[in-house]
Amino acid sequence: MRILESEVIKLLDGEVIPVDQILPKMADDEYYYGYLGKVALSSSSCKLLYDSPRKYRNSLNKKQVETAALRDGKLLHTMALEPEMVSKRYALSSASSRNTKMFKEQNQVEKRELFLQREWDNMSWLNKQLTDCPDAMKLLSDGVAEKPMIGRIFDVPFRAKADYLKPSHIIDYKTTADLGGFEWSAKNKWHYDMQAFIYTHLFDVVDFTFLVIEKGSGEIGIFETSESFIDSG
Repeated sequence: MRILESEVIKLLDGEVIPVDQILPKMADDEYYYGYLGKVALSSSSCKLLYDSPRKYRNSLNKKQVETAALRDGKLLHTMALEPEMVSKRYALSSASSRNTKMFKEQNQVEKRELFLQREWDNMSWLNKQLTDCPDAMKLLSDGVAEKPMIGRIFDVPFRAKADYLKPSHIIDYKTTADLGGFEWSAKNKWHYDMQAFIYTHLFDVVDFTFLVIEKGSGEIGIFETSESFIDSG
């Protein structure tokens, strides 16, 4: 059930807050992943619950580990979906490694997230494969990037951010190590069917599409989700 901006929503901690006060704050990662991460469910928290309620409980007081894959993925998403924000969020270091004194000193004073040149070049190359694909660019047009939403599903508060929202259509941009195995992994390993169910309900849309790029080759796949895939979520 989608909630209108003029309504209020009761969060898991019992707080009742107007939706129009929450939505602007959801652009702030600290608010979205911090406070809202504890008082509203998401597709990520549902994956933990699916595996084990204990995993979900433990995650509430554990800071997310910033892995290289997660770091690179954020940069790639920004390049593709919010190119105007790249220079505001990220900076380059000429250091040869993240373990060097130069990088560590730069990282202490640089307010933006710091990347090595080779890391940057890898993500730039992948982004070029995306921008050179007409079908991908058609999907990422006439819409809004990084659109947040909060609402109730089964009377439980859920939060989400659509990578790219179009009228009646959500595009979710993902990277994979194996494009050929994505379709199987999407449902059986990563439980992306739950994400599709949650997002289509929160945003009140019909279509949900995965736009996927293979990290090693730059090959691109477009996977439309079926009604049965979404229902299985």
